[in-house]
Amino acid sequence: PHPRVHGAVGMTLAILSKYKIEQAQRYQLVPSTNNPIMQQFNPKRAILEADLPMADGSRLACLTTHPDAFVKGADTMAQQVAQIDARLNALNKANVLWLIGGDFNLLPNAAAFAQLPARQQAYYNPETEIAPLYAHYQAVPSQEEVTGTNAVQWFTYYANDPTVPGPDRTLDYLFFADELIIGQHYVRVTDTLQISDHEPLISEFQLP
Repeated sequence: PHPRVHGAVGMTLAILSKYKIEQAQRYQLVPSTNNPIMQQFNPKRAILEADLPMADGSRLACLTTHPDAFVKGADTMAQQVAQIDARLNALNKANVLWLIGGDFNLLPNAAAFAQLPARQQAYYNPETEIAPLYAHYQAVPSQEEVTGTNAVQWFTYYANDPTVPGPDRTLDYLFFADELIIGQHYVRVTDTLQISDHEPLISEFQLP
């Protein structure tokens, strides 16, 4: 958000760019509770979208988000994913190039759910809510990359659990417009766990 926008919103998202940001917009995601009092104390999840102008007069929309985590007995995460999907679809219809990245707090597929210990499975659904985004858009990591023996290369989250020796699941993703050309992409694992329980997902893209 702009520095002149004062007041806490409970969940801070930021986009840093070496290129000019022309404008930005924050889209509120549905809250995890219908209780109006509790809503004031819970993080207010959102999508942050920043427009980068390009030389031909078009724009690249860069988005980030951080949906809710571990909401049991409710469809909050499915609703939030549907909101994200709707925004990306709107950008496609407007012929705007886009990419979105963030900590989605969701497993990539049922196989990822099955490999977790039972006590960790309690935080997720075997039929992951992120499935519509994988069905509609290109992703980093792809379903092929997070399936099989190479899935460990895409683990990004280190659970706060003394029995877990290291990152053991993928929760962070990039989705991007079909027109973008993907280059090198990987999880940075060498020097990041001292600053976060999530390892950064890095990718290079080429404009069409």
